[in-house]
Amino acid sequence: MGEGRAGPQLSRRERQVVKLVADGLTNREIAERLVVSERTAEYHVEQIRNKLGFHSRRDVAAWFQALEGAPGSTRAQTPKAAHHPPTMYARSHGINIAFQVFGAGPFDLILVPGWVSHLEHMWRHPFYAAYLQRLARFARLILFDKRGTGLSDRVSVGSLEDRVDDIGAVMDALGIRRAAVYGVSEGGPLALLFAATHPDRVSALVVYGSFARRTVAPDYPIGVSPEAWSQQTEFTERNWPVIDLERWAPSVAHDDEFREWLGEVRRYGASPGAARELMEVIGEIDVRSALPAIRVPTLVLHRAADATISTAMDRVIADGIPGATFVELPGADHLPWTGDTDALVGEIEHFLTGHRPTEGADRVMLTILACDLVISERASSRVGASRLENAQSEFAKAVVME
Repeated sequence: MGEGRAGPQLSRRERQVVKLVADGLTNREIAERLVVSERTAEYHVEQIRNKLGFHSRRDVAAWFQALEGAPGSTRAQTPKAAHHPPTMYARSHGINIAFQVFGAGPFDLILVPGWVSHLEHMWRHPFYAAYLQRLARFARLILFDKRGTGLSDRVSVGSLEDRVDDIGAVMDALGIRRAAVYGVSEGGPLALLFAATHPDRVSALVVYGSFARRTVAPDYPIGVSPEAWSQQTEFTERNWPVIDLERWAPSVAHDDEFREWLGEVRRYGASPGAARELMEVIGEIDVRSALPAIRVPTLVLHRAADATISTAMDRVIADGIPGATFVELPGADHLPWTGDTDALVGEIEHFLTGHRPTEGADRVMLTILACDLVISERASSRVGASRLENAQSEFAKAVVME
């Protein structure tokens, strides 16, 4: 098998699994062929998909076949972008709102995006795809582009109330009566207002790196001054797309590929004029008065060194919502799909499901994998495939119980 950009990241066993996936084998068939447990085969396939930035076996197979078909081609050796779910549309007061559904978890999680998004192009980067795949492990994700941005109708951004109604329109289009809502950055105020005004439709609320108000006020000294916000708005329109990774995502500030991708997302997601309008709308947001009306379980998350949104702004949200939980995580990245994404999503999973992902789970799998390798390579000839499978299953059970 040829090695492309992601090839060196795959172990010898993973390369074997990729070839078997490309041959059309199921996890059970892969397990039988490699003399490992079915659980181990499943784990290998999931790890491969995450490493290559794919979310289906078909994508893995196509990637491998491209490598085999053109072993000397650098282009063929570059992993393809993850395929996105189909884009659909909901009608909200005559406006078409683009949305996608991803995953098959036991409950629905509406992701209210930040400043500018583009449903389809965002899937092209493996960091973002892996972030959504991680969320989809425990929930069915509902993704959408806000009006005026992305694949939704390029109309005026509209009022805060208009955009809040768009959340309900997407839920209606899918027949969802009630869901958990997750607001990121500028999507936070929309999620907050939706939870306050539609309590019957929100089962739980998560807000990350957000604000109830962005600009300064007599009773809100932590905000940005109107002059500074106006200057930033002008700068944004004149220099669109603004890609300030040193502030938004310092962990990838030197990643030129990430910078190029984010620039494309910004350009595809909004025009300079739309970006300006969004900035102007953000400068007028103030949902502080709605916070006491939120009566659903609420989690407010913030990374301690985030230079885009101050900790104090997220604390205002948490302090204003009765019973809200505030969790400050280490890190400086504002974008939720960079930095320690596992820690961030782990907090969300624990809050929404009651189950906290543990390091032990990964260590269990690594231990099982190591023993699979040793057993399959040294013992299969002595004990036979059937007895080996039983031994591996019993070992896996014992480690999990431990």
